Amino acid sequence: MNVVSVCYGLLIVTMSLSMLSWVLTTINTSPRSDLERLEYYRFIRQLKEEYHSAAEIDVVEATLILQTEDGRVTYEPYQDKYRRRVNGRGHDLVLQQVHQMSFSKENGGLKVVTTFESGHEVSSFLQNPFFYREQTQ
Repeated sequence: MNVVSVCYGLLIVTMSLSMLSWVLTTINTSPRSDLERLEYYRFIRQLKEEYHSAAEIDVVEATLILQTEDGRVTYEPYQDKYRRRVNGRGHDLVLQQVHQMSFSKENGGLKVVTTFESGHEVSSFLQNPFFYREQTQ
């Protein structure tokens, strides 16, 4: 090995480490609100699909209960998280760092209000697709 190839190898390793350091710093310093938003968006999309296919919907305190083809699906608090369970089994985390969440059936739909530990509050309304058909017939 000559000096040029050793120097070239060291240069590549140094550049790779500096790039890796930059990537890790960028990932770790992303604002929590961006992560909350993405996580919440995925949660609402999944909930909307199950809500629209549910035969029965019930709210007990901070727990949402949906009777679907898969069985009894619950969205319930677990420590500072919300998890999804089917027939009392499983532990599918759907939201993290949740301070409080409430579900309420109103105006032919489901209102979801979530407050994250950061203080950021988000609310969504899922319209029941059958509500308008029932009202207009």
